[in-house]
Amino acid sequence: MRVLIIADDLTGALDSSAALTGAGLRCVVARRPADVPEAVRELPDVLSVSTASREGGASAARAAVAAALDAIGALPAFVVKKVDSRLKGHVADEVAVVAARGEYRRALVAPAIPAQGRAVAGGLLSGMGVASPIDVLEVTAPSGLDLVVPDIASDADFDAALAEAVGGPPTLLVGAAGLTAAIARRLSPGACSVPAPRLRSPILLAIGSHDPITIAQVDRLAASGRVGVTVAPDGVCPARVGGDAVVRLVAAEGRVFEPRAAGERFADGIAHLVMAGGVGTLLACGGETADAILGALGQGVLTIDGEVLPGMPVSGFLVEGRRMQLVTKSGGFGAEDALFAVVAAAQARERL
Repeated sequence: MRVLIIADDLTGALDSSAALTGAGLRCVVARRPADVPEAVRELPDVLSVSTASREGGASAARAAVAAALDAIGALPAFVVKKVDSRLKGHVADEVAVVAARGEYRRALVAPAIPAQGRAVAGGLLSGMGVASPIDVLEVTAPSGLDLVVPDIASDADFDAALAEAVGGPPTLLVGAAGLTAAIARRLSPGACSVPAPRLRSPILLAIGSHDPITIAQVDRLAASGRVGVTVAPDGVCPARVGGDAVVRLVAAEGRVFEPRAAGERFADGIAHLVMAGGVGTLLACGGETADAILGALGQGVLTIDGEVLPGMPVSGFLVEGRRMQLVTKSGGFGAEDALFAVVAAAQARERL
């Protein structure tokens, strides 16, 4: 193992490791710390672990990170504490646990993602999706480490910051997909771009996120007439869908919406559609949605194939002996035409 990534959610574990496929590295993702032993048996160059700890309490987050590290054992040369690029969750607590296990006293904190328009200047994170500048040091400082927070607005800035960190005392790397892309460039200078796998049809889009960005993307796709859009009131999915389709989790009219229960029903319903055998690619919007569906399918280990668009990784897993593709997208990510572009490209390839 050359790189270890500890992420606090599944979409982060997937998109942060996708960049490393461009360096020719085999990237495997464990859905939970308990899935680490199975993932390690895949002999990955890059192991990415989701602790699913962003939404719970701080003590539970620390315990989940510790469990992941216990399952891994010896740490590789590059250890990345993957954090949300808007610094949500228990950043300082989780960083502190990884630092203690690896005996790090210093951390490079670089949450910028230049490709997505997020940069750090003067210690402040700003850009796409960041309502007001975030003080990176303030969020991370409780970890008790000597923190380096460089200005980063480009890949060149990332490369310089990483080179300095690697050339100095042992340094924990804290960041998101921009940081892992810099690691890929360092490990394999001049490497090819991240593979863009051909998606298998039919495509089922499971929309569990209620983020306005995702809703606008669904509306754009629906307006194109390329797919049928079906709602799942309170998570109750249709018994079947035909061809490329969108199933969207919504609140049932006249009833109190209970997100957790509705999310579980939605995941079970989507899993049923996948198991029925009429789906080639599952595209899940929302990290909790993707995670819950995989749980309903009994899947704990994924292999990264590349990304269909920047920030939208493609991974694979087996369902009753047949290989399924999974595309994931966080709720607040992407341009308005992101879903349309994915579906249109897949349909165009299907006609060739």
